[in-house]
Amino acid sequence: MAKNTQNLHAHQLFNRLKSLKVETTSRSLEAAAVLSEMEEGEVWRELDYPSWKSFVGDPDLDLSTGYVSTAINIHRKFILEFKINPEEIAEIGWSKVAMILPVVTKENVEELLGAAQGNSKSDLAKTIKQLKNGVEDGKHKHEWKYYRECTDCGEREPFDPSGSLV
Repeated sequence: MAKNTQNLHAHQLFNRLKSLKVETTSRSLEAAAVLSEMEEGEVWRELDYPSWKSFVGDPDLDLSTGYVSTAINIHRKFILEFKINPEEIAEIGWSKVAMILPVVTKENVEELLGAAQGNSKSDLAKTIKQLKNGVEDGKHKHEWKYYRECTDCGEREPFDPSGSLV
């Protein structure tokens, strides 16, 4: 009986995490809309910031320029241009929507949102790479690259499997 209680508790925690993910993404989309409006209308100037970068870097906001850029682009592309329901984006999650942002078009938005909804991040990354390279899964001859990596600093360089540098 204790195992069933633990299992129920685990499912409750998992479902709570899923709910929090949706809430977090929803909040990020709200922030994205505000940031987009402030950037587009240069509203930040009315607050006496010398630049957009100084506005987003305000210690009270503590926003990274990467997050801000991604947020604004997600808002403009998915919400304004493609008219995607923010709830659909929230269900998928911020990081997966950000992953498809560089390759999404009006023609493939539904396909990519479906791939983002139904796949892990690693599978989604594979789908995106195939889309970028114009390759369908399983319908090409693999070309392998070999690398060696420094265990101290992580620097990588190509090499021939026989051990010589390429």
